[in-house]
Amino acid sequence: MTGSRLHPSRKLPLTLTAVFCTLLWGSAAPFIKWGYDLFGITRTGDILVFAGIRFLLAGLLVILAGSLMEHRFLAPEKKAWDQSLYWLFFRPSGSIFCIIWVCQKPAVSAVR
Repeated sequence: MTGSRLHPSRKLPLTLTAVFCTLLWGSAAPFIKWGYDLFGITRTGDILVFAGIRFLLAGLLVILAGSLMEHRFLAPEKKAWDQSLYWLFFRPSGSIFCIIWVCQKPAVSAVR
């Protein structure tokens, strides 16, 4: 098995990027709970709206960052809109539903 080796000058930026992403991922749950307290979110519908807003903002930031890096506005090609709509609406909604459903179970509720 032949593998490509990273040049030593590339290891530090990649490592720092991985650590940064790990810190962002790990800090998400406390900040979400803080947002619930800050905005007085307690009902399931409010949680869904809050999650939807977070997904929307994250998507817009990805489009903005990609557009800035490419020096042009990034948008899906016409033939890719059906997949784009799937990933935009159905995938996040399904994930959020599953997370909320699991959190309503007695074993998980006792941990909160």
